[in-house]
Amino acid sequence: MIRFYMYVVYRLYDFFSKKDTTPIGDTVIVMSVIHFLQVFTLFLYINIFFDLRVQFIPKNLNFYLIVFFIYILYYFFVFHNGKWKEWANQFKEETSQERKRNGIKVWLFCWGSIILFFISLPLIAFLK
Repeated sequence: MIRFYMYVVYRLYDFFSKKDTTPIGDTVIVMSVIHFLQVFTLFLYINIFFDLRVQFIPKNLNFYLIVFFIYILYYFFVFHNGKWKEWANQFKEETSQERKRNGIKVWLFCWGSIILFFISLPLIAFLK
């Protein structure tokens, strides 16, 4: 699973490096949004199955500062030390068929996380 996660980061970085942007920053933003939606989807299902009243959009500034701090830590753990380039080099040797097959998995992970969140949102109104 860690290898797949590293591959997702590598493919996002590779995608953004071909654009006229900052690839590390864009990769961190995309992964942060994906993780944010995954956590909210998890809270949604916990709320439904255990009948908890978890507030989905907190109204205090501290929550958002903590989330921002977590994303900064994510950058430092994954990208800042430069070791990610070492494990990214192992993925550069994949064949075009492997790249296509793995690209579908990356697409499903990224877009599937987003789609699952938005598909799950109506469950709140339906099951309550």
